[in-house]
Amino acid sequence: MVERYKARVLCIAVSAQLRSALSTLFEASELLEALFVNRPDALFTEMQDSKPILAIIEDIEGTLDGLSIVQSIRRSEQSPNIRLPTLLIFNETTYKRVLAASDAGANHILTAPFTSQECWESIEDTLTDERPFVETKQYVGPERRGPAASKFGGSDRRTNR
Repeated sequence: MVERYKARVLCIAVSAQLRSALSTLFEASELLEALFVNRPDALFTEMQDSKPILAIIEDIEGTLDGLSIVQSIRRSEQSPNIRLPTLLIFNETTYKRVLAASDAGANHILTAPFTSQECWESIEDTLTDERPFVETKQYVGPERRGPAASKFGGSDRRTNR
């Protein structure tokens, strides 16, 4: 029997519900395998060792700061891959936090509650994100005014241009 290679997805999730949902999704996948990181300080070592194609990061206000994790992937000199596609999952959020996630450089944002299908679609959307990658002093991440913005009139949400 030929053993198939599965691409690795780095998952930083502390809630039992999300860990269970992601485990179930990836067990059913023939292409992707979940690697759970229990400590955010082990993130870069795991990125270096496993060479993931995606990071799924949970944000639970007061417990796990997913925004800071995305920012560290994008901006830290120790980050092995600043271009790693990131899916940020909020358990609870506000419009202000969604904007902050975009400013942190997340490729895609998913907010609870969501179905397994919506989660899988978000993973696909994150992996197929075709927006150009931007590296400036002020911002590192996918272009915020990419194809999705043009679908809604092409204006920048901050300047309304």
